[in-house]
Amino acid sequence: MSRLNSYFYDIESLTNAFTLSCYRPDDQRVDIYYLVDDPALNDKDSLDFKKAAARRIREKNQNFKGEIYYYNLCSSAASARLAQTFGVSDAQYVNDPQAPSSFPGQFRPVCDTDQGYQEEEAPYLMGYNSSNYDLTMLAYYFTRAWQPGESGKRDRFSAVTAREMRDFNDELFSRYIGNMRLRLWQDKTMGLVAKNFQMSGRHIDVAQLNERQRRVGLKRLLGMLGWQILESDKLKPGQDYLTSPEELADLIAYNVSDVVNLKELFCHPYYQGQFILKKGLLGQYPDLIYQEDGDSYQAKIGPAFVRKDRLTIDSSSANFARRTICPYGRLKDDRAVSFLYPAASVAEKTGEKQRDILEESRDFFYKLFEDENLRKKFDRVYDYYKQFAGKNFNPSKEYREDYGDQALPVSDLSDVENEDTNLFYYQKDGQPSTCYITFSVGGLHGSEYNRDLYLKDHALWEKKQADLAYVQKLYPDPLDLRKAREVTLPDGRVEKYQTFLTAKATIKLMEQTDPADRGQFWRDFSQDEPTVFKKQGSRVRLDDRYAFTSSDLTNHEDFTSYYPNMLRRLNAFYNDRLGEDRYTAIFERKQELDKKRTDPQYSDEERRMFNIEREGTKLILNSATGAADPREGQVPSSIRMNNRIRSMRIIGQLFTYMIGQAQTYAGARIVSTNTDGLYSVLDADLNRKILAKEAAEIGVEIVPEELYLVSKDSNNRLEASPDLTKILSASGSLACRKDTSPTKSLAHPAIIDWALSRYLLEK
Repeated sequence: MSRLNSYFYDIESLTNAFTLSCYRPDDQRVDIYYLVDDPALNDKDSLDFKKAAARRIREKNQNFKGEIYYYNLCSSAASARLAQTFGVSDAQYVNDPQAPSSFPGQFRPVCDTDQGYQEEEAPYLMGYNSSNYDLTMLAYYFTRAWQPGESGKRDRFSAVTAREMRDFNDELFSRYIGNMRLRLWQDKTMGLVAKNFQMSGRHIDVAQLNERQRRVGLKRLLGMLGWQILESDKLKPGQDYLTSPEELADLIAYNVSDVVNLKELFCHPYYQGQFILKKGLLGQYPDLIYQEDGDSYQAKIGPAFVRKDRLTIDSSSANFARRTICPYGRLKDDRAVSFLYPAASVAEKTGEKQRDILEESRDFFYKLFEDENLRKKFDRVYDYYKQFAGKNFNPSKEYREDYGDQALPVSDLSDVENEDTNLFYYQKDGQPSTCYITFSVGGLHGSEYNRDLYLKDHALWEKKQADLAYVQKLYPDPLDLRKAREVTLPDGRVEKYQTFLTAKATIKLMEQTDPADRGQFWRDFSQDEPTVFKKQGSRVRLDDRYAFTSSDLTNHEDFTSYYPNMLRRLNAFYNDRLGEDRYTAIFERKQELDKKRTDPQYSDEERRMFNIEREGTKLILNSATGAADPREGQVPSSIRMNNRIRSMRIIGQLFTYMIGQAQTYAGARIVSTNTDGLYSVLDADLNRKILAKEAAEIGVEIVPEELYLVSKDSNNRLEASPDLTKILSASGSLACRKDTSPTKSLAHPAIIDWALSRYLLEK
């Protein structure tokens, strides 16, 4: 096994026992730190107990073959050893070795910013959900265990009880579960100790490396991936008290199981990839860690100049995107949403003319179709987006500072009327195709609907209307039908009166009603007319009855780096102080790496590193739009530009729609639409011809690829080779067809996805 240079740890806290297991895979050992309030539980630290506990650990953890060491935290030596392992300091600037701390100097954490820092000599400390819970518990423990002595330094050891740790644990879960570190700042020393754990750069919360599932419990992920799950029945409220050495041995064995298997989770390719690429970004961009050198917009590298808001390997992708694109200061948002494209500075440089894409899209549709009814359908979308033009959706104080008395009032998305933004793709004769598109503020989605079933339903409804008209002509007074009890229709069918009269149509009531008012007793079938889309909550969506799974040989139009290209063309992230658009520079580096990672002139190891770096560039490129468009006013973001990003997203949706509509006009079926691509069923040569024209208009490279698509909707689809011999990719839970994935939360065994993918391929 290659070296991991990491310690994996986890805490268990019960009423009369506290344990911390620290697994060191490189050394093939696990260190057990413990507090036991009743000496009988561990037989007064006897060798017999330690041997029995070791047997239990190995019995319960077949994948652990190493040595086991015990450290009783009732002793100052054990507590000091734990403090030196994790690093304890309440210095205001822990990265500066000269900054004073009230804790002993030997407790100071080794920081990744220290002069002469050697990574292999200072392992990473890995926990799961540790930034919220474990490090909070440790900050409390160290502050309580090490009290100020005669010298004023915290060098006087004071044993802490398991009961005290459990009381603190209960307080965290009852009052601070969402942000446990908030509790620490009742004592400044505790708060600084916890802060300095993370400022060292060596503490990593493995849960944060998987942002999609960061709130999913460790045991659920381990079980899904096929690793061992052990859970003590003594961890539940009311059952948190140990009564025998055997129960303590079991607790330790379960604690060890978590850390041994946390290492296996960390070794999963997804977690490894995130770790390596974020670590690489920290090395590539020192301004993610260090303060600005004066007004130079360059990082001032040195232990004394570490940013208070430095990034670490487990920082979020959004934070990496913000800081990479704008390391110091902030970018300025547009005053309002605008559909002019490209940016004025880009147009000036390229000699293009700026166009209003919303107006252009309407001109495009009107040119294709003269029918006023069709134009009204498109105008629903036009009117929806027109509401955004010239309005401000940036609620931040920075926007108000930038524009002063020119700042526009903040508009809210909830104020935007959004009744029906669904639109069919229309054929050349003006008839709707079997495919539709749904516009929104975020992403674009579209698929095919079951038109045959809809037409059948509509024909039945029309027949029902015709039957009603016949009966009303036969019985102008509905009372006569009620007394007749049934009616024979022209095709010989016999229907009871209830088919055409309401439930309140009793003979008594009808006789008491003026004949001129008896029309109220006829049933109204107009409300039953089937529609492809219906109101569901606040949105108009496809009626689930008409959901359809498409299955066809398609041309996949993957708009190469769609958002990145549009953002570049809108000059979205140009940084005046940096003198460049670092987003564009990262995009260009990604394009370069795309070629290098498959170039046979490089070694396997070089290509592997190119691929890891490429994933890092994608992380920044894909996270930037979300980081630049937070919805809440108080969310800080150095690249916050709600208006510009909203403009870009809407322009992008209109471009995508125009390409799909142009293809449908030429005879295509657009069986699936998403924000950055289409799947069209059309002759390949004609498809390429249309794409070439439309791609030139947008300034985005579009590379068509022939593949077989099975698509339920935009989020659930399977792509296969044209000859159906190989599955190329799949989304939704079908992405787990080869194996479970820690990025997916499955509610069923993954073998079902394997079986379904094979079935779909066969069918």
